[in-house]
Amino acid sequence: ALKAAACLGAPHQGAPLERVAHALTGALALIPSPGAQVPATLLNLRSAGVRDLGPGDRARPAAAPWHGPTLPHMPHLRWLLVATTLTERPDGVAATLLGDGLVPRDSALGPASDRPDVHVEVLGGIQHAAMQNHPKVYAALRDWLVEA
Repeated sequence: ALKAAACLGAPHQGAPLERVAHALTGALALIPSPGAQVPATLLNLRSAGVRDLGPGDRARPAAAPWHGPTLPHMPHLRWLLVATTLTERPDGVAATLLGDGLVPRDSALGPASDRPDVHVEVLGGIQHAAMQNHPKVYAALRDWLVEA
């Protein structure tokens, strides 16, 4: 049985870059000029995975196993939420605004971060794409798994 789940930089509350791309595509599509239509078409080529970054969990249908911007509460399941920031100091204003360069820190932590079954790690100086094999992230994940 599953006993632990870790989310590394997951955009529980969405990512601003996709929201901007969505808004820009919509605005460009309204302009009846090839100079606007070509960029709108190119922006629309982004994958479904990238499009999912816009609203985060808020877009999950009510019929899904869980819904809303939170993690499901399941007996005997522990959660680890890892957020990283571009800045070395993960608690500063710049860290809050920039996050890991793709996902804001608060979106990676999500609204469930204060629950007793959720452990949070915020690590500075790590960009989003480097998270998957960064020594600090590995150490946090290993230490959390060993605690069980």
